[in-house]
Amino acid sequence: MPVGTREVCFSDVVGFATPACRTVTVSVGQTTVVEGVFTAQGLLQVGVAPAGLPTTVFVDGEARDEYGYFAFMEPGERVVCWGDVPGHQAPACQTVTVTAGTSTTVTGEFTPSESPTPGPAPSLGDTGQLRVTTSPAVPARIVVDGVARADWGLTWAKTPVGSRQVCFTDVPGFATPPCQTVTVTLGETTVVEGVYVPLGLIRVAVAPAGLPVDVVIDGVGRNQFGAYLYLEAGSYEVCGTQAVGFVSPVCRTVTVSSGTQTDVTLTYSPP
Repeated sequence: MPVGTREVCFSDVVGFATPACRTVTVSVGQTTVVEGVFTAQGLLQVGVAPAGLPTTVFVDGEARDEYGYFAFMEPGERVVCWGDVPGHQAPACQTVTVTAGTSTTVTGEFTPSESPTPGPAPSLGDTGQLRVTTSPAVPARIVVDGVARADWGLTWAKTPVGSRQVCFTDVPGFATPPCQTVTVTLGETTVVEGVYVPLGLIRVAVAPAGLPVDVVIDGVGRNQFGAYLYLEAGSYEVCGTQAVGFVSPVCRTVTVSSGTQTDVTLTYSPP
């Protein structure tokens, strides 16, 4: 890798907190080691009884989803509240402990009431509904205005009116859709779809195995000794750098297809 300052980042993995990007310096003739520590999260499942009540679930004061909630969260204590529903008395908020690698379940029990009093959940003010889906359905986290809302999608969640930015986390094997800016209007439903395009997998081997050569794809060095990564569908030029005592193979042009694996071997021969 060329010497100088490099920024190393990591894509999202479901069930883990993504480590921050790291800035490192690559020096001549030296090895720079970078470790990305993915911290395990816990799964929080919030139910509503009776099922189907259109209540907004709040976690730590932030509106998350409607009718219930299902998402990975960092371990620790969480305060869960349920928004008001006409004709029902909202339950008290509950404090639960989310533990890494396990599932925590909590249910808010509503009771019928002709004259309910306001519950403890925050008021959202004037709202519309925000419906967010992914295509195909994938375990992406939905992030609205920088707040992680729910995994897989949002089910007609009450959302304050105004401009909202909707983003999606990474899912292995798919290209992550860009963030979208939408307008939530009073009393109306705003629908957002995040389209995840399947990637193709390319596996580049080197023969003889163990030669310390770099695999270069479309002019960009990818890895040494071989490469194994997802790429967008299309045509790519695969090359290998020189190895002392061997004749380098010619570059190969290969086609990567969505949802399939393409195998390439760079064969080095004695002079």
